[in-house]
Amino acid sequence: MYSNKIVNKERKRAYINNLLKTQPYFKIKSRNVNFLLAIIVLFVCIFLFDFKYNKMIILSEISEVNIKVKGNGNIKLVSDSFFEKYSHCDIFLNGENNSDINVLNLDQQTSQSINDIKIIWYDTIITTEKMFEDCGKIVEIDLSKFDSSLVNNMNNMFYYCYSLTSINLLNFDTSKVKNMKQMFTHCSSLKSLNLSNFNTSLVNDMTKMFFNCTSLNELNLSNFDTSEVKYMNYMFYKCEKLQFLDLSHFDTSNVETMNYMFEQILLTSLDLHSFNTSHVIDMRGLFHRCPNLVSLDQILIHQM
Repeated sequence: MYSNKIVNKERKRAYINNLLKTQPYFKIKSRNVNFLLAIIVLFVCIFLFDFKYNKMIILSEISEVNIKVKGNGNIKLVSDSFFEKYSHCDIFLNGENNSDINVLNLDQQTSQSINDIKIIWYDTIITTEKMFEDCGKIVEIDLSKFDSSLVNNMNNMFYYCYSLTSINLLNFDTSKVKNMKQMFTHCSSLKSLNLSNFNTSLVNDMTKMFFNCTSLNELNLSNFDTSEVKYMNYMFYKCEKLQFLDLSHFDTSNVETMNYMFEQILLTSLDLHSFNTSHVIDMRGLFHRCPNLVSLDQILIHQM
């Protein structure tokens, strides 16, 4: 009986050895494990390297902004709050890759020259809220290559860009935007603004959108859809250089606030025949300090 048990054990051992010889993948040696771990570590290192320097390995969305700045010292390119959200970018100063920080320090020699900046983002951008807020040394912004197709909020986008004289918004996609509050507020050097390509069908807030644009003399809003807008208070406040303002297509049927909407504009006439003020709850100072306004559509006055 005992000898039979020994024989059976020897047969099992022989069977297992034979299986490992004929099916080598069942047999894992420690040196093979070490080799496999080394390969994994190598691939991880390559991935991290490419993520840091080539970013496009995992980040497919690319947005490009070209700006011109004038001045010296610390020059802010985008706001701190925007950079905290979207920091995966490369910044080129006059054609050379400079850094990935949102504030440049330019020496005294550049104070009288215009410097070209290109910023390439590798993030998927869904909000441009406060993007260029307080970037007071930017004189030109070209957003024609900027992907804004997923952006839903443009609140304060160019707020207090007081040196800004030109914005290229060609191909700018605003189809998903709901908030344009204070978008161009205090852009006091901006003389012309063509927004005829803007899709504003979802926008509900245009409060102070052009507030204190004191140099603006041309403003094209010809394709604005304002059917969803609720807030227009201070919208054109102190746009005192405007030569003409066509609002004849504005749908204001959902607007609730228009207070001080046209304060301190110097136009002589306004065509507001399309205005519906049935839902407006605040009209205070609508035409406050408009000394040159002598012609105003009677329909609005009747509804007021």
